Amino acid sequence: MRASVILFCALMVFICCTREQKKQPYSNQYFDYDEVEYFHLDVTHQAMKNMTTEVRYKDLLELLTEPIKSVSDSALFRTLYTYPFKKKLIPSTKFKALDSIFQVKKHQAVESFACIPTYRDVLIFKKAGQVIGIAKICFECNKHSIVGTNLDTDEFGQSGDYKKLATLLTE
Repeated sequence: MRASVILFCALMVFICCTREQKKQPYSNQYFDYDEVEYFHLDVTHQAMKNMTTEVRYKDLLELLTEPIKSVSDSALFRTLYTYPFKKKLIPSTKFKALDSIFQVKKHQAVESFACIPTYRDVLIFKKAGQVIGIAKICFECNKHSIVGTNLDTDEFGQSGDYKKLATLLTE
């Protein structure tokens, strides 16, 4: 009887460990995606200053200056398609380069600029047609707002990654 209990316990431990291994392994990637849409808006600081006095630009100003609320932020999508954002699909040949930027990394030094970001660049990450992540980027201030990942994005863009991303998106 005692041998049966020990055998049963050993079997349960083996099954539990096997189930844990079948779960998705830890990844330092922010997103698991198969499509990326890139939106960019050419807008000057003077044009933004002029917009602040007009109520009709309230949603655009919010998109350009406020952090993202969630991946299901319908106002964000409505704004992207209402205003003259340039849209392009990022080719899958660039996904490996994107992955090297959108991941948790350790950096020796973390830079921060004291400016108010204007998020003119937005990346929408999708998997099987569903939005799974959004990144708003301000290349002037080297600041970002990222949702859709449970990983720490505080050090995103450091060690030259903002520059790499800007180059990647303009190629």
